Amino acid sequence: MNKEKKNGTAVKKIFGNRTSIIFYAGLGILIFAALIAIGKLNSYIEKYLTDFEMTRPKYAVENIFNEYFKNPDFGVLIDKAGCEVGEFESREDLKRYFEGSTSGKEITHVYVAGTDKTKVNVKADGVKFASFTIKKASQTSEYGFDIYELGEIDLHYTRSASV
Repeated sequence: MNKEKKNGTAVKKIFGNRTSIIFYAGLGILIFAALIAIGKLNSYIEKYLTDFEMTRPKYAVENIFNEYFKNPDFGVLIDKAGCEVGEFESREDLKRYFEGSTSGKEITHVYVAGTDKTKVNVKADGVKFASFTIKKASQTSEYGFDIYELGEIDLHYTRSASV
């Protein structure tokens, strides 16, 4: 009878060990697969959130400001704004006027509150000399978010000022 108990216990130990090995191997594979799935999901979420953040209008405003107004080329700005030159002034006079009014001054931008579209005023030492708007582009980002681009540029000057 002792032999049967010993043999039965021995069989249970061997069977139990195999079950434990299979269980822990399966558990390890399951945990490994879960970690890979979490890594893939994290990568997707990171790309999605980066795409969302980079399509925010504030980044379009910063890019437009840096491209056109940080070191302004008033020849380009006059063309983009579609400024009409009077009969007693030339395009070069207008260009010199803006260069003189902004030269050596700190150029900043401020959002205009209370408008239905995003409008930004551009100032030289606190004096507004231009404004621009942004609009939705015809294309969207990889995840379907709206992309913004330059709408209109307006240069501000008084017609009575000697240009």
